[in-house]
Amino acid sequence: MLLDYLQNEYPMNVPIFMGDIEARLGMQAASVRQSFKRLVDRGVLARFAAGIYYFPQPSKIFKSVPLDIEKVIFNKYIEYKGKTIGYYTGITLANIVGLTTQIAAEKCIATNEEKSRGRVVNVKNRRFRLKKPRMVVNAENRDALMILDLVSEAMKYSEYSADETAARLRNYARGRNVSKEVIVNCLSAYPGKTSKLLLEMRIYDV
Repeated sequence: MLLDYLQNEYPMNVPIFMGDIEARLGMQAASVRQSFKRLVDRGVLARFAAGIYYFPQPSKIFKSVPLDIEKVIFNKYIEYKGKTIGYYTGITLANIVGLTTQIAAEKCIATNEEKSRGRVVNVKNRRFRLKKPRMVVNAENRDALMILDLVSEAMKYSEYSADETAARLRNYARGRNVSKEVIVNCLSAYPGKTSKLLLEMRIYDV
């Protein structure tokens, strides 16, 4: 029974993506859609957005605790059920690292869930820019890919001099504790200039 499966797999206030259920259980989209609608009508499930549902957590103040949109996006595109599938990139990553104070209108994410070179999705009136990563993302290479993305685009977003930008990137790379071997394994997916920048910024030194 679908409800039993969902209750066993998903705690309260954890996003449930209808498309994943179709794939996992081998059910027809129409059948899953009807089943979800019945559960929503009964008040068992709550609908967050198109194709996204959750078991609502009761609240003393509100009818239920609202689902956090950042949690939804993280689960959908960055880490799904403990499996690493993406990471923040572009100006979003540059802001996180401290290279810029600019905040983009849409957060940028490289994710295995995206097959195009770039598109914008809207969730609850929030915009997110998704793109296919240069190689399949996993727990072992995610930090290396983030470092290489930063090196490739640092001066595009940085508000600092080249020397200060390089120093900040070295400090970031040091904190991620990524081996040179993993960096080298990922380099084949990047243009030659990235390897040159790695040397110029002395990222290998850390």
